[in-house]
Amino acid sequence: EDLEYKIDLSSKRLTAASALTGSLAQEVVRWDALIETMETDVKTLAGNVFLSSASIAYLGAFTAPFRRDMSEKWVELCHERNIKISDEFSLVSTLATPMQMREWAIMTLPTDNTSLENAIMVTVSTSNKSRRWPLMIDPQGQALKW
Repeated sequence: EDLEYKIDLSSKRLTAASALTGSLAQEVVRWDALIETMETDVKTLAGNVFLSSASIAYLGAFTAPFRRDMSEKWVELCHERNIKISDEFSLVSTLATPMQMREWAIMTLPTDNTSLENAIMVTVSTSNKSRRWPLMIDPQGQALKW
């Protein structure tokens, strides 16, 4: 009876160990992909932050199409001057985390790119280290609701 119990326990442990080994093998693949992404991000960090800073400083008062056009022009200029930036530069992907975006969505902020950019500009402008204040032109009342 004791021997059967030990055999059964060993069998369960072996099954659990096998499942854990399989899970860890999948994690290695995910970690390798994450390392590759992070290595690319480190190379483009300065250029992405440069474009993000320029966007916050100069583009906040303009419409979404104008912002997009200016960002595209700035990206072209960065390529001409060999400033490394992400292949698909985005203010949102550079300065907002998925957690922040989910939190903003819970606070009823629309999830379109322009609203997310505006949220970034507002939160950066109102941080403790900033001496700027956002001016919100909000005919639909979305910013007030958010």
